[in-house]
Amino acid sequence: MKWVKRFAAGMLAAALSLALLCGCSDSTKLDNVKELKYEDSILYTRTYWHDRIDGTGWAMECTRLSNGQTIIMAEVNQCKVYIGTKLNGVVNQIGYNNYAIAGTYQVDRKAGTYKEIEKLDAVDQVISDLFLSFGGNSTPNQACVPTKMESASAVRNGETYYVERAKYASGTAVVYYLMEGSTNRDAEAKYLDIYLPGQKTPQARFEVVKEEGYSLSLESKLVSEYPYVLNSLTKVE
Repeated sequence: MKWVKRFAAGMLAAALSLALLCGCSDSTKLDNVKELKYEDSILYTRTYWHDRIDGTGWAMECTRLSNGQTIIMAEVNQCKVYIGTKLNGVVNQIGYNNYAIAGTYQVDRKAGTYKEIEKLDAVDQVISDLFLSFGGNSTPNQACVPTKMESASAVRNGETYYVERAKYASGTAVVYYLMEGSTNRDAEAKYLDIYLPGQKTPQARFEVVKEEGYSLSLESKLVSEYPYVLNSLTKVE
């Protein structure tokens, strides 16, 4: 019987390790789910852009819950976004306006280099789609906006949150906001869950440590640094 117990314990430990590796923990139950227009969402407020506010964007400094890693997500001018650690990541430029030429790049800041890659990995693509949801100048680019949005409420770690779920061809992003008041400017992003198409549990979960944005505050350290990293690096093949 002892070997049976040891075998069962080993299988449980392996399953837990795999769950942490994949970031596939249980979903948080959403209540009061309703359809939401992008133009009425907090996401719209965060991603809205026009050329009179050149240099503005939206950014989060997050902790990846599966391994404790610090991850930066930062966009500028609704045309390019950085996703990664403080030293290594990717830059995705969608090129829907005059501020970037379309391309996807792998960044190694420690080595001082970057190189072009074919595409983002699956989770990074959903994050890129989320942060570049507006993608236009003054009016949203319909090629970028979510295919569907929903609002909801949820209790997570004993706290009640307002939730927005944004769906894209690449997957679904769910952002949990702590509401300090009644307007979009009073919302503070606290968690981000990423689902790939067909998944019932998130592929990646993040806790938001810091959020920046034109509609939030004058501070823009993440926005002014990370999306521009290619300017100070050397391109390699």
